[in-house]
Amino acid sequence: MPDNIPERNDTENTSVLNIEALDLKWYSRFEELASFETEDELTGDKEYREEQKKAFLAGEIDHPVFDLPKLDIEEITDKEEGLLKLKKDILEQEQNELVKQVYRWRINEKIAALRLLKAAKSGNVRSFERYNYFIYGKPSEDIFAFTVESIRAKAKGVLENTESTPEQRAAAQDILDSYIEPKKKADIGLPTEETYQKAKEVTLAEVSDIIDMPEFEGEIGAEEIRRVFETVFDNLGISKAKGGNWEAIIDTSSAKAVSISPEQKAKIPESRTIEYKNLLALIAHEIGTHVARRVNGNRSRLMLLGMGLDRYISGEEGVATMREQVIKNDDVVEEFAGINYHLGISFAQGLDGTKRSFSGVHEMLTKRRYLERLLDGQDPDKALRLARVNAYNDCVRIFRGSDCETPGVVFSKDLAYREGNIGVYQLINTQEGQQEMLRFSVGKYDPSNQRHIWILDQLGITEADLDYLQTHE
Repeated sequence: MPDNIPERNDTENTSVLNIEALDLKWYSRFEELASFETEDELTGDKEYREEQKKAFLAGEIDHPVFDLPKLDIEEITDKEEGLLKLKKDILEQEQNELVKQVYRWRINEKIAALRLLKAAKSGNVRSFERYNYFIYGKPSEDIFAFTVESIRAKAKGVLENTESTPEQRAAAQDILDSYIEPKKKADIGLPTEETYQKAKEVTLAEVSDIIDMPEFEGEIGAEEIRRVFETVFDNLGISKAKGGNWEAIIDTSSAKAVSISPEQKAKIPESRTIEYKNLLALIAHEIGTHVARRVNGNRSRLMLLGMGLDRYISGEEGVATMREQVIKNDDVVEEFAGINYHLGISFAQGLDGTKRSFSGVHEMLTKRRYLERLLDGQDPDKALRLARVNAYNDCVRIFRGSDCETPGVVFSKDLAYREGNIGVYQLINTQEGQQEMLRFSVGKYDPSNQRHIWILDQLGITEADLDYLQTHE
C-alpha cells in the first residue's frame, strides 16, 4: 500500500468502504435530498408528447406545450427546505473549511435546480431563465463561431463540387444565406493525432476490462442492452445481485437517450437499438465514466465526489464523450460532440444577433440536418422528413421546461457535451492535462475547472487514490 494512502474504515449508511471520508457526517443527508436529475423531472407523458410532436410537424401548432407530470410543488418545497437546513447545519458545525465550502457551492446549485423546477411548473419564464443561467451558464461565443465556420465551410465545399446534386446545392446555399458568418474567427481546432492517440491509450487502459465481450452482428434491442449492462454491473461487483445498488431498467418514458440516474439505475429507452462497436462506446460512456466516477467518488476522501462537485457536468460529459469517441473511432475524431444541442441553444439565445423560439431554432437545425442527410445519399423527400424529426427531438431537449415561445429561454444543460468535449481535448493537449487524465475517474469533477483541481489537490486526492480503490475491491 502506498504510504500516502490511509487505511479504509467501515462506515454506516453506505455499502462501500471509504478512505477516511471527511464528509461522512453530511453525505447521506445530501444524497437523500439531492438524488434527482433536473432533466428527468422535465420529462412528460409519452403519448401526449408524441401528439404534440405530430401536431407541430404537421404545421397544426406553432410550438409544442410540454406537460410536466413529475413535478410536485410540495415535494420540491420539502427538498428545498431540507437542503437549506442541511446547509445551515454544515456552516455552523463543520470544522473543515474546505468541506464546508464545497458543500455550500453544491447545495446552492441544487437549491437553484429546485427553484428552476418550480418556475417550470408555474410557467414563470423569467425565473426559469435566471436559474438556468446560474446553473448551466450561457454558450461560448468562440465555440459557436467555430461551429458555424465549420458548417459554412462544408456548404461552400458542396457548391464547389461539380458532382453535387441540385438539391445538395440548394441546401448548401440555404445554409450560407441563413448561417451568418461569425465576426471573429474562433481559435479552436480539432484534436491532433498525438492528442487523440494519447486519449485513446489512457481510455483503453481504463475501460478495456468492461468492454471485453464477444462480437456480434447486426443491431440489438433495448432488452439485450439491459442484459449487457447488468452483466457489466455483475462483473464489477456493484449489481444488486452482487450486493451492490446498481441495476439496468427499461425506460418507458418519453426519453430518447440512455441515462444514468442518481438512484443508481441505468435507464434504457425501450425503442433503443445499437450495433456492436457503438455498444462498446456506450458502455465506456455510461458505465466506464458516469457509473465509475459515482462509485469511486463515494469511496474517496470526499464522498460528495460521488454526486459531484458544483458545475461538474461539463467535465463529466467531456470525459464521457471523449471516451466514447476513442472507442468508436479508429482515427482522429472529425467532429466534437454535441453539435446540434450547442448550435440550437446558441441560435435560441441569439449569438448570431437574433433570439429564437422553438420554431425558429427548429427551422435552423433542420437546414443543417437536411444537408447532412442529402450528403449521406438520401432522397430529398425522406431527407427533409427525417431532418425535421431529428431537429424536433433536438429542440425538445433544448426547450424542456420552458414555454417554447419566448425567444432565448432554454434549458441549456446540454451545452456540456460540446463545451466539455472541447475542453477535455484542449486539456489533454497539454502535459499537465495528460497527467490529469490519470485522475479522471476519482469522482465527478470538471478537470478543466481550476477550482476543482485546487479542491482535489488540497484534499490530497490523486491518481494514487484511484489505483488503491481499483486494487482493493
